[in-house]
Amino acid sequence: MPKSDERTALYRLYDEASALLYVGIAQDPAARLRQHRLDQAWGSEIASNEVKWFDTRPLAAAAESFAIRTEQPRHNGHSRPERSRRYRQIADELRAEIMAGKLSAGALLPSEHSLAALYATTRATVRKGIALLRAEGLVVSHQGQGAFVADPVTRSVPVSVTDPLLAAATLTEHMTREALAALTRALVAQLAE
Repeated sequence: MPKSDERTALYRLYDEASALLYVGIAQDPAARLRQHRLDQAWGSEIASNEVKWFDTRPLAAAAESFAIRTEQPRHNGHSRPERSRRYRQIADELRAEIMAGKLSAGALLPSEHSLAALYATTRATVRKGIALLRAEGLVVSHQGQGAFVADPVTRSVPVSVTDPLLAAATLTEHMTREALAALTRALVAQLAE
């Protein structure tokens, strides 16, 4: 598995009419493009691509998630729709509980086995959902003990410094309303200086 501090590319694939086909991340986007052309039923539709590099994998993953939600590429999740949606659903529901305070800092998440039974899926899919939350800085894992909700004071969330819309979307997704309001007040005060 790639390290989270490795430079990672966000890539977009387009058809001849410049319609967005797919958004993904990779350390080697050229190799992924070749793989998409060969492995995907829609690979022959690819006419062009666009690549943007991020300093870390979590930043690229946040940009990918934002792009998929806002740009709605034609083929993301279509090759394995049920599995793809399931791990995101697990992450989304756990994230919502964390952000709402239902799972407080230091709380132990339900076991992989319990979550797999609850969502009628595999432990591998649960692990992928928890890995997404870990990459977002919402949970920390301790070998043999499980995954715990990260302390919001020490929680780190990678935020793009080059894309204000992505930064705003990331912060909105990971901060409470009160924290966002405080941040807004601080930014307004700083701009007024």
